[in-house]
Amino acid sequence: MKNFIIFILLFPLTFLGQNKASTISKDSLIKNLSKTFYQASYKNPDSALLLLKNALPNYNKDPLIQSWKNHLKGSYYYSRQNGDSALYYLDKVISTIKPEDDAYLYNESLILTAMVYKNTGKQELAYEKLKEAESILNKNLSAKSDSKINIYRALGAYYTDLPNYDKAISYFLKALKLLENNEKQKRNLANVNINLAEIFVQLLDFEKAKNYLETAKNICEDIAFEMGIHTCNLKLAEVAIKTEIVENFDIQNLENSIIFFEKGNLYPLEVEGYFYLGQIQNKKGNLTASKEAFLRALELSRNINYSQGIINSLRNLGLLEEDLNKNQTALKYYKEGYNISISNSILETQKLLATNLYLLYDKIGNTDSAYLYLKKVTVLKDSLDIAEQIKNTQELETRYQSEKKESEIALLTTQKKLAEKEKSNQRNVLLAFLGLMLLIATTLFIILRNRQLTNIKLRELDKAKSTFFANISHEFRTPLSLIKGPIEDQLYNKKLLPNQRKNLLLAQRNAQRLENLVEQLLALSKLESGKINLQIQPGNLSKFLKLLIEAFDFRFIEKHITYRINIPNYNTVDWFDWDILEKAVGNIITNAIKYCPENGVINIQANQNDSVFTFSISNSGNYLNSAEQKKIFERFYQTNPENPGTGIGLALTKELIQLHHGTISVSSEVNGLTTFTIKIPISKSEYSISEIISEDINIDRTNYIYEENFTVSNEFAPEDSLTILILDDSLEIRNYVSSIFENTYKVLTANNGKNGLDIAIETIPDIVISDIMMPVKDGFTFTKNLKEHPLTSHIPIILLSAKNLVDDKLEGMEVGADAYLTKPFSSQLLRATVENLIENRRKLQQRFSQEVFLLPKDIAISSSDEKFLENLQKVLDNKLTSSNFSAESFSNEMNVSRMQLHRKLKALTGQSTTEFIRGQRLKLAAKLMRENKISISEIGYTVGFNDPSYFTRCFKNEYGVSPSEFYSK
Repeated sequence: MKNFIIFILLFPLTFLGQNKASTISKDSLIKNLSKTFYQASYKNPDSALLLLKNALPNYNKDPLIQSWKNHLKGSYYYSRQNGDSALYYLDKVISTIKPEDDAYLYNESLILTAMVYKNTGKQELAYEKLKEAESILNKNLSAKSDSKINIYRALGAYYTDLPNYDKAISYFLKALKLLENNEKQKRNLANVNINLAEIFVQLLDFEKAKNYLETAKNICEDIAFEMGIHTCNLKLAEVAIKTEIVENFDIQNLENSIIFFEKGNLYPLEVEGYFYLGQIQNKKGNLTASKEAFLRALELSRNINYSQGIINSLRNLGLLEEDLNKNQTALKYYKEGYNISISNSILETQKLLATNLYLLYDKIGNTDSAYLYLKKVTVLKDSLDIAEQIKNTQELETRYQSEKKESEIALLTTQKKLAEKEKSNQRNVLLAFLGLMLLIATTLFIILRNRQLTNIKLRELDKAKSTFFANISHEFRTPLSLIKGPIEDQLYNKKLLPNQRKNLLLAQRNAQRLENLVEQLLALSKLESGKINLQIQPGNLSKFLKLLIEAFDFRFIEKHITYRINIPNYNTVDWFDWDILEKAVGNIITNAIKYCPENGVINIQANQNDSVFTFSISNSGNYLNSAEQKKIFERFYQTNPENPGTGIGLALTKELIQLHHGTISVSSEVNGLTTFTIKIPISKSEYSISEIISEDINIDRTNYIYEENFTVSNEFAPEDSLTILILDDSLEIRNYVSSIFENTYKVLTANNGKNGLDIAIETIPDIVISDIMMPVKDGFTFTKNLKEHPLTSHIPIILLSAKNLVDDKLEGMEVGADAYLTKPFSSQLLRATVENLIENRRKLQQRFSQEVFLLPKDIAISSSDEKFLENLQKVLDNKLTSSNFSAESFSNEMNVSRMQLHRKLKALTGQSTTEFIRGQRLKLAAKLMRENKISISEIGYTVGFNDPSYFTRCFKNEYGVSPSEFYSK
């Protein structure tokens, strides 16, 4: 039987080599040679080399045929993990032919050589071969798609191992683009999607990883690639565990994959499958199933002597038993895992298990053992830190060598071209060089001269700018005074309505803000001109800071910020400038409150060491990377152009602190706190006599005013009024817009697009006013989602934004906005726009009520409305004539709540659900009467009325005549 199989495999090649005069092309012979060899190698490896020895006898002296044979031999030995033999035959190919002889064969041999080097740890040699192949590929515009795919995949794998994920992703995406149009390489298309998913798992971008895995799985299912399907199931389980989203995870798929790995003797993958199954069952609360999975993983790992699998299984079993309060059993598992990790020198798992043992011993009150393992945890942590540093250094060195090699290759290529050009025309090169040198000298002279002139002009402009800021800031003071004075006069009027007082308070608060900005500009101008001098006097700095911070209590409460103040009472006499520290510390606190999110945390603390006082404030929710930390104190710099503010405050603060002989610094942690730290000298000896203005101690300055109370009226609109939803991330804007409508509408508010959409779907408001620039979900996305949702697609929406460009307005209209108003806005114009949109909706409702029959397209505002009404019509066609069809069953058929259906129908037709059902039945009855096919009593029962008298009464109310009179007409 074995000889028969070999004969069948040999037969096509023997036939191809019988006649040199054969009309079959050499390319066809090579193609059949490759195909038959791979079949033989897969089915019977021992026969593969025999095939190559005897194949194509009439072409044995052809270098290209011999090179193909050598390439296939190299591929054979590579698949058998015999690197030396593979390199021997592949080197023969590369040394025998040139790229122009057969670019595909040459490139494939280079790629295979690189993979051998990569698997044997010779990364530099692998990189050289891959870059050579890519260079050949780039020069050959007619290169085969398969060759491009292979080189891109090989480079993607190389950069993944480096790791250099950006380059790896770029190469895999190039391969993906070619594979998407190649029906013959679906398996490779799935593999590239899996490669990309693995990279994004490492980058913690689990959403992208999941998308690529699902795409790969769909492809594998289409081509019945079982190994690919089950690999995807395993990776999807890993993503589900790391994102902790396991509620909808299909455990059956994972169990099927475990069975597949078991049948294929793929034991490490089977262990991994049981490990993931145990974790998912644990997160789902199925502790018994979880334990069974971990025990199976443990048993299998021991059978195949898989140390890491044994350790992981033991640790998870220990955690599980600890959750079940079986502490002694947990200790047993932990200790066994810890001992195995020691014998295998696996530091990371040693540390994890030592930590588990320390915590468990501490939990059960065995302090001696707990202390012993705590010391081991500390030692292991230090060892791991050192190992991590070494690893990072090695990775950096590898990346450096790779980039250095790439640069050297590029440099050598350039030098080669220059040398060839120099040989062909040395005289022209020399003349060009001399001309270039002359041009460079001339250019440098002009640049230096212009730079001198530019510096002079910049100094003049800087001086003019400072003068301008000073002058314009002074000019602002007069109109600001004229604004604030009348406002304050009006606020003393006791006859003001609550709404009027609220608007005046809002105006007063923003006038104060504007005045603060003017003062900051004046302070900057004075600093630049050297007109601000230190005015040092004695006092108690800790008490001064406490009094200063008290002024911000309202702002902390307003944003629901948890704040902690730790400023000890130092009974010392400190020397400082009251006004400068008031401005600087006030700016820092205001900045922390501004960027701290709702329900965030702010920590304020101070300490005094000898003659230096240190004050620091930390806030959550505002991470600054290293580049931002370097620029944060620059004038007019903002980390995000959409952030509120001008970028003046921190620049002014730094200059004031430096004037005070102090320092200010910033530090920030990812998902942690951003901390600003101020250090200033407080000893009298640190300041000159000219900087000290008084030696009288004054510690009773307590009049610091930074906040004004702002209240929102508690008035409510009439019970039957329409509902308006207002979205804006600014509390003040929400309050102001609410005040415009709160007496005529029921007002709902939200601070971002996501919350707004949830409220809109739940309550179905009559109209929406939304800002564009909001966190979480902006106004454009909110509008698009609102108009696409079947329950909210009819709701008119007004976009209210400071973005006033034509492109912004066009984008707003394209996503479905009904109106677009820019800030600052007129309250009268906003009110009129709302009333016009509501009136248009009323006219549409009136039209519906007057029409006897109206198709969905006649009343739908959008395609979502049309789909909603078509679905509604289907329900009516099936259920309307049933006497049991009610508002409750109607909402169930539509898969919405009764209130949502009521609000949707009320908005589209002006009718409640019950009125709508009754109206549709009466319209159907009128239609049947016009056809004169059945009697009036039969019509009533047919359209769903059980009581003829009730049918008659409803019909007369609707059409003004009785059914019999209508029938007779």
